[in-house]
Amino acid sequence: MPPQLLLIKWILGIFCVFFAYNLGRCLTRRFVHQDHKAPLNRWAFRTLVAALGVLWSDGFAASGWLVLASAAVAGLLGFYQERRPRKPEEDLSKVIFPKD
Repeated sequence: MPPQLLLIKWILGIFCVFFAYNLGRCLTRRFVHQDHKAPLNRWAFRTLVAALGVLWSDGFAASGWLVLASAAVAGLLGFYQERRPRKPEEDLSKVIFPKD
């Protein structure tokens, strides 16, 4: 494979992992009924196109399996991080602007 195509393949792999992470987050919001169906479809389509772009040249070679496994882990990580409770943000306005 030419080096230029290899670079594009790895960039698509990075995009696939990023899109899978956001797909996991959007999937969590969909389960909790805080989000509409359209963003979920868009992230799923982006993830699928990026994964197919990685698999287009070599098929299921080692790099293809690596990208798919990384995308699955990123999707689960996004799902987990969106599900866990967040700490309340600190109100620093009293520290920054004292009433003295």
